[in-house]
Amino acid sequence: KNDLTALVLIFPQDEAAKMVLPYFWTPEGGLDEAEDRDRVPYRLWVKQGHLLTTPGRIIDYRTVANKLAELSKTFKIEAIMFDRWKIDWLERELQEIGCDLKLIPCGQGFRDMDPAIVALEDDILEWKLKHNGNPVLTWCMDNVRVMSDPAGNRKFDKQHATGRDDGAVALAM
Repeated sequence: KNDLTALVLIFPQDEAAKMVLPYFWTPEGGLDEAEDRDRVPYRLWVKQGHLLTTPGRIIDYRTVANKLAELSKTFKIEAIMFDRWKIDWLERELQEIGCDLKLIPCGQGFRDMDPAIVALEDDILEWKLKHNGNPVLTWCMDNVRVMSDPAGNRKFDKQHATGRDDGAVALAM
């Protein structure tokens, strides 16, 4: 609630390409501290339009809900997959503004994330993903670390990530 919130929309173009449209939010009130802590140009990304801010020192989920409502009017959003952690805050805001999107929970453990990581790897290796060089998404992808269980299933390893990986998780989901 005080670092990054990510949404990644995926638009299949054809068998060879998927257009990726990422959105990122961070609290305006902690931007200077976040730049120092994460050693990335958050303020520049805000100026360039790659990073959106919400008022205050924690993520304002009403701002995120309003953007989702706006996007749902622009695009035919079939569903939004989400991490269950603290989703009730966003669900409450979506309800209050009357935005009815299909929300599908996606666990962050080995069972749920392994198929997502396999699909993401396949798309990357086949050069299918097009994101117009979004620097926040690129940074999140660079920060990803993966761990395996004894059966070879994988999930993202937040403890050993080199920085924020929220965009990579959203893209995989």
